[in-house]
Amino acid sequence: GAVGDGVTDDFDAIKAAHEYANREKLPVSADEGKTYYIGAGHGKDTITVKTSTNWQNSAFIIDDRFIEAGSADANSNIFTVASDYSPIKHNEESELVRAINNAGGIKTTDTSLPYKPGHTVMLIPYNKNHRVYIRYGINNDAGDEQHEVMIVDGEGNIDKNTPALLDYEAVTSVTELRIDDGPIELVGGSFLTRANQAPSAYRYFSRGICIRRSNVTVRKVKHSITDEGEHGAPYIAFISVYLANKIICEDCTIQAHRYYYNADPTTGGASPMGTYELSISNSNDVLFKNCNQSNYYDLETGKPTKRFFDKDGKPAGEGIWGVMGSNYSKNIVYDGCKLNRYDAHAGVYNAVIRNCETVMINLIGGGTAIIENSIIHNYTM
Repeated sequence: GAVGDGVTDDFDAIKAAHEYANREKLPVSADEGKTYYIGAGHGKDTITVKTSTNWQNSAFIIDDRFIEAGSADANSNIFTVASDYSPIKHNEESELVRAINNAGGIKTTDTSLPYKPGHTVMLIPYNKNHRVYIRYGINNDAGDEQHEVMIVDGEGNIDKNTPALLDYEAVTSVTELRIDDGPIELVGGSFLTRANQAPSAYRYFSRGICIRRSNVTVRKVKHSITDEGEHGAPYIAFISVYLANKIICEDCTIQAHRYYYNADPTTGGASPMGTYELSISNSNDVLFKNCNQSNYYDLETGKPTKRFFDKDGKPAGEGIWGVMGSNYSKNIVYDGCKLNRYDAHAGVYNAVIRNCETVMINLIGGGTAIIENSIIHNYTM
């Protein structure tokens, strides 16, 4: 039922196609050469993807110009790649949490947990009594309760690449998510975001592709942005990875957003608000390979840049933000990428930047950081 004329809103038709494909376990293909328009008015709806999807050479227009910050539309991703399994929350009185605490909590040297799930799972232990990664100064926040991702097999053995980054004197809850076995792929498609016109304040938009399933490959996806004006609310990411294991993003092209200064004095006015194109949170084993940023170079000097350019290629505004943000994740690899910013904000364990080019590297976490055969256009890391 999708029209694909670039004018008719095709959200409901695309959603219905995926719902059918999810039930019947069928792949989905877009029509060659079509342009699918997605506008406002869909509220909390998202297009749930559970099977491989080929967007071919089709185009998608995501029109955010008339969406208000804080609305259901603003906080709902267009596509959500979903798992067949729902997270299980083990509270403080649960058998699992009691067993962990009776064993003395979790130590960085532990190789197993007193739990046998019977299949491979992602476990995220929490200690609400200990806050970590507290930030002071500009864009300050109170940190978060201690937590991290651990991959555990059916016998309770902790994957040697996901040991505890910090000791847990006690655990107050555990989130468990079974890992999806079969792989799926998302391939092709050119996505254009017509940027929101909301006031410049910390009210983030989520209007992209959210991957909440393990064993997913995203390949040859392109994203660009237009209609960035004198003000706008920030975006979390166009491709975001959350509660997932074994994700590959390769041969993708993305565009850094313009950044704005926060105009709300109650949340720390005059601070620059970052918009990322790629984001990883509470995930493990994520690879970005041969991914590039379309506005990486200054069009006047030919050098890597953080400046913003208008539609005619002239410098305008304050600058462009980076494209990569990550939190509470493990084993992230960038190989052969050209992105102006690599950020690991909080609790990242093991990071590799190889055969890459960038303007900025910011790593906060533990484990091993490997940077090799790469060009960094900056005087600090």
